Amino acid sequence: MYIAKKEYVDVVREVIEYIQRKMTSPEGGFSSAEDADVEGEEGGYYVWTKKEIETILGDEAELFMEAYNIQEEGNYREEASKEKTSKNVLYLGKPLADIVKANELSLPLLSQKLEHIRKLLLEERKQRTQPRTDTKILTDWNGLMIAAMTKVAFVLNHEGYKRIAEKATQFILDHMTYDGHKLFHSHIDGETTAQANLDDYAFFIWALLELYQCSFKSAYLHHAVSFTDVMLDLFWDDERGGLYFIPQDRRDVPIRQKEIHDGSSPSGNSVALLVLAALGRITGKTSYTEKADGMLTSFASSMNAHPTASSMFMSSVVFCREPIYEIVLVGSPTREETQQMLEVVRNRYLPNKVLLWKQRWDDLSGIAEFTNSMTQTHGDPTVYFCQNYTCQAPITDPNELRALLTEV
Repeated sequence: MYIAKKEYVDVVREVIEYIQRKMTSPEGGFSSAEDADVEGEEGGYYVWTKKEIETILGDEAELFMEAYNIQEEGNYREEASKEKTSKNVLYLGKPLADIVKANELSLPLLSQKLEHIRKLLLEERKQRTQPRTDTKILTDWNGLMIAAMTKVAFVLNHEGYKRIAEKATQFILDHMTYDGHKLFHSHIDGETTAQANLDDYAFFIWALLELYQCSFKSAYLHHAVSFTDVMLDLFWDDERGGLYFIPQDRRDVPIRQKEIHDGSSPSGNSVALLVLAALGRITGKTSYTEKADGMLTSFASSMNAHPTASSMFMSSVVFCREPIYEIVLVGSPTREETQQMLEVVRNRYLPNKVLLWKQRWDDLSGIAEFTNSMTQTHGDPTVYFCQNYTCQAPITDPNELRALLTEV
């Protein structure tokens, strides 16, 4: 089961608030970066002196300074000189439980006080010169952000986060595609530039698959299939397997590389392996699973030699090689019982699955044909739990489904 650890949820929410506030365009796409320096001082926008904190917060300063390790001489050393600067980075210097005990407060009350203070400081910080935002919208980075936002929306059952992901997805579909399902790499100041690379396709397809499994709008699955077919046509190596970074029709680059190293972001091949395996399960198309198997063979020696350099690829290998479960929910979204079944699935961490929801009889026709014969049992919302398309008896009881998912 998912454990709703509040500290983790709070961090996720705060990150998303920052993304909405600073890194999201009015049209919905996500910007690329924010400058580190303002007026020649790197990080200066985000740091505080002890005097500033005391002046702004008054009687509330002492509690905040204890929690966030505020020091007169500063709480970090300047990288070049190794000297302290009198500036402080705001970070929790000790567990909140220790602060609760020392100040005879309850944890909810402490959290409430600190949240109030953070909002005061945020309003004060807005008066400073703002860091410049690089408003360039990149397809690959947006794909990663959409996938992450969608995962959060699903786990927390958060409609607002889902809408953010859908708006960003629609921006790419509206402004960064051409010739049907070919992608551009970059969009800035109303203009699209540069032909997309492998990362753009793989990451955006991943986003579409995650978004389907949160919104259950079959259009996202159809888009995922179309973009995947274009990706394979443009980047697949017919001789050795795997995908090149640049498309086959690029003539200005003499050597086409295949990358599997996962650095600050995953490689296109690592994510492509995951989406090919997932789409193979969803669609039943052996061509996708055969391509995934070809990638495992193509990169096997590199993985054996340097497994830690390709953590995302290894994660995708686990998805391919461990049992993959097909979970199909059949039922109307307006039925409370349907939502109860979905909530059971939502609360079970099961990464090696594909989740489909058949809301109407023709909802998945033409894309997930193995679901064609799946119907409600006696008119009740029903879950089909399958492995390699071999399904257990249909389930209509949420408790029975919970017990089954606990065992796998």
